Amino acid sequence: MSPRLGILALTLSLVSASAFASPLLPERAMTSAAQRSLAADVRAERAAHPERFTRVQNLVSLRRRVYRASRAQRPSVVQELRALGPDALFPLLDVLAVSGPSPTLSADERAVLTLGALDALATLRDARAEPVLRAAFERTDDPDTLRAAARALGAVNTDSAVATLTTAARTAGIRQPAALEGLGVTRRRDAALTLASVLDAARDDATVTAAARGLAEAGSTWAMASSGRTAALPVACHASLVHALVRGVAAPDVQRALAAVATDETLRQLDAARASADAAAQARIATATRIVRRSLGAH
Repeated sequence: MSPRLGILALTLSLVSASAFASPLLPERAMTSAAQRSLAADVRAERAAHPERFTRVQNLVSLRRRVYRASRAQRPSVVQELRALGPDALFPLLDVLAVSGPSPTLSADERAVLTLGALDALATLRDARAEPVLRAAFERTDDPDTLRAAARALGAVNTDSAVATLTTAARTAGIRQPAALEGLGVTRRRDAALTLASVLDAARDDATVTAAARGLAEAGSTWAMASSGRTAALPVACHASLVHALVRGVAAPDVQRALAAVATDETLRQLDAARASADAAAQARIATATRIVRRSLGAH
């Protein structure tokens, strides 16, 4: 090949490569088999419904002239993606793990789209998204992405998704706080007991806060009332929150969690702990009791 033809070939290859963006998830985030299966599903869906992919690739809220004219002057795609509903499933998986978004997006816009896509997948609760959500959770280090992926896995709520979150919740590290929050999203008894177990063993602010918040979401009496659910948290979960309150680590977060899960059982556990508590713990218990009583009255 002549030097001129070699330069031309190189130029054409660079132009071709620049026409496509990389997926939002890290390279090789999924297994080869899972990647091939997803790519085949995406191709079939694109052939049947190309307009669905066009909508996700051309989000109005990612147009710079649109979001720069807003008060925040930053893109926010959550509402637009949620509004697309189930039709957006494979287009969202495509931008996350197959084709990627438009190559013209800035780093900030890609980050916003990643979080928005994970949030929209959480609202869909479709188990077909689980391999991508697991990859996002296991192969990324960004705290916001971890949190969004963990919540989406919790929303999918399959046994395998819960197992992934449970393993991470029991392992100290950057994924643990997100996993504890994701378990709370499931509102499952086994997940709640895992949260209680982690809370019992925790002595640092970050883990206590994350486990308490997970229990607050898992046993939120407001959420149960709005959804018609009647199954309250296991007694052990109320006991774990009260024991954490007595220890005094991250007490404000624990008190808020007690208010969120407030039932008569919560008051019984607080009363039982008061007798053997020291003066400082008794003060925290008194504050929590007032908060819980107010919460019960509001219900």
